[in-house]
Amino acid sequence: MKILIWNMNYWQNTKEDLDKVITWKNNCIDYLKNVENIDFYILQEINPFRLFEISPNQYFISMTDYNILYNELKRELSFDGRKDKFWGNAIIFNKSFTVEKNNMGTNKKDYYGKNAIMCYDFKTPDGKLITIINVYNKKNYEKNGAYTLIDDLKKDDDIKNVIERKDRHIILAGDFNTFAKNNNGRLKDLEKEMKPLINCTTCTKDSLFHEEGTYYHSKKDGYGIDDFCFISESLKDKSINIDIPIKDWKNFLDKNHSWNGLSDHCPIIVDFTL
Repeated sequence: MKILIWNMNYWQNTKEDLDKVITWKNNCIDYLKNVENIDFYILQEINPFRLFEISPNQYFISMTDYNILYNELKRELSFDGRKDKFWGNAIIFNKSFTVEKNNMGTNKKDYYGKNAIMCYDFKTPDGKLITIINVYNKKNYEKNGAYTLIDDLKKDDDIKNVIERKDRHIILAGDFNTFAKNNNGRLKDLEKEMKPLINCTTCTKDSLFHEEGTYYHSKKDGYGIDDFCFISESLKDKSINIDIPIKDWKNFLDKNHSWNGLSDHCPIIVDFTL
């Protein structure tokens, strides 16, 4: 089973004129389609329906072998003062997998960023159960711009009940907005907070390459790690191959120093042999 995790920076890349926006969308779709054998795209900062917009109010879903799940951050974005171009989290999954359950209830959920959380049970083509959790730690303007979602996740009964399961594989992935580096201690802190889930890059022989970063902030601050894939203990001993194509960062493409001219984040691609 192969997954691709990526913050696509939709809101920044849709500020240009329509021709440039359509070009960006087409380039993103080409990239997603050209990565071979992806079963799950776990995406942040994206509106998957607008992604397939070919002109205003016209949509063509060219990835016909996939279904789309989408949680929009409309509540939070409205609070921020945005009135259009809403976005959120999406899971685009191969049609050979089936959705078994949406694990996110509605009771006692009144915290900032909750609408970005996706937590679904899927059944694999051979009948195995797997839970995919897509998270995005959005800046909380109710708390002076702090990042608060991780603390709220730890108090969320639905998420806690899922993470404690022993009857299925669990993948929790997304943009944690940690900007972890070797010397700031944030990586170890996050790994401690996410237990019993495990940072999957520590399960490979080449685990250190994640420390190069997945996000480019500025010339002054350089690269940091914002994007992660955490897994349950049941997946730890599976054959895992990881690709974080930070070496494909083409600095000359644009003034924003974006990855392949598409986003300020690069993807993480993880392949499990279940």
